[in-house]
Amino acid sequence: MKVIDIIGAPIGIGASERGSSLGPDAIRFAGLRETLFSADIKHLDLGNQVFVDQTFLPKPNESGNPTVYLEEVYDFMVILKQRVAESLRKGRFPLVLGGDHSLAIGSLSAVANYYKNKSLKSGLIWFDAHIDFGIESAHSYKYSWNAFSYFYRSRK
Repeated sequence: MKVIDIIGAPIGIGASERGSSLGPDAIRFAGLRETLFSADIKHLDLGNQVFVDQTFLPKPNESGNPTVYLEEVYDFMVILKQRVAESLRKGRFPLVLGGDHSLAIGSLSAVANYYKNKSLKSGLIWFDAHIDFGIESAHSYKYSWNAFSYFYRSRK
């Protein structure tokens, strides 16, 4: 069985409400490591990626509406992608704890690239508080992860 690398991605500035950045610590506090130990699953907790987003307040854009911090999200995702890719290169299973939907950009792109380079198909296990991953109605959300995905692809 592969070793699980626990990677905390405490980002919340891609969300319309505060609190999602507390996810990694809340999951740990709820007993993640104890559960893994009791199931005899080998794991390493690599800690949280450094990022303090609680000081970020919604900033107005040209239209006067609040917008998210695309540059800051992008920078966070570049580092997260590197962390997930490194876990995969070591033959481990990256378990990313988040955070808002934007963390999908870094984590999923690392997994997709890794398996594509090996000509293998990959899979995904995604737990979320609500279902809006890739459905048409998600495009109408004010702070949809789709906006981050578009921004990330346009930066390449």
